[in-house]
Amino acid sequence: MAQDTFRVLVLGTGWAFSESNYTVGFAVQTGTIWTLIEAPFPPRKVLREACAGHDLKLDLQDISATIITHLHADHCSGVPIIGLYNKFEVGRPAHIAGGPEIMQRIWPDFMAAGMDAILDNDLGRIRLATFEDYFTGQVLQPGQSNKLTNYEIEIHRTKHMVPTYALKITFAGRSLAYSSDTPFDEHVVEFVSSADCIFHEVGDYPHTGLDQLKTLDAETQGKMYLTHHPDSYDTAASPIKYLTQGQIIDIP
Repeated sequence: MAQDTFRVLVLGTGWAFSESNYTVGFAVQTGTIWTLIEAPFPPRKVLREACAGHDLKLDLQDISATIITHLHADHCSGVPIIGLYNKFEVGRPAHIAGGPEIMQRIWPDFMAAGMDAILDNDLGRIRLATFEDYFTGQVLQPGQSNKLTNYEIEIHRTKHMVPTYALKITFAGRSLAYSSDTPFDEHVVEFVSSADCIFHEVGDYPHTGLDQLKTLDAETQGKMYLTHHPDSYDTAASPIKYLTQGQIIDIP
């Protein structure tokens, strides 16, 4: 595999209330490194099914980092399993990255209730666990380029109900941007539109409406794929391409 390979395996395309699709998530390959963007549940099953039909066999031990854009469950519900599997089956911590507010709250306000009591096999007793028992963490700073594994990543705050960040990954002279959850926002559009490939969410307010995205210039629409959509959306009728689960997108 070429060292400059830059492609995305689509894991899920649904929103929180989907009954047809896994919730939104991607596995991104940069050279020989694989990163998860979001963590749909159950993560191992999602990975296995996305790989079906491709010459790929990914599992959690193949993932070098997981980026979480915000703490709504449809974007991060797989994170505890990622941590538990890495500790007890792989034998090394999982690496989790996100904006400052995400990393501040992801352990005490999301994961600790189910993970802070741990069976210490060496001592034969239950002890109090911490984030570091399962994970290494990296705070991504907005307004600057951050180094993560073998690529650069920038993040930009959106206007969602909880702290949420759009992101842009740059590798081998190419870039991929992902809006995460946001109402239509000219500042977010400006941030993502410079990328070579754009994944943008679509849905009913407080998400971005399709009619709003159709007002963008032809160049931006041409490199955009839509995701995180309600099941009722007629994806085949859209003038802007929709992502599908299991699809592979090469970043041009």
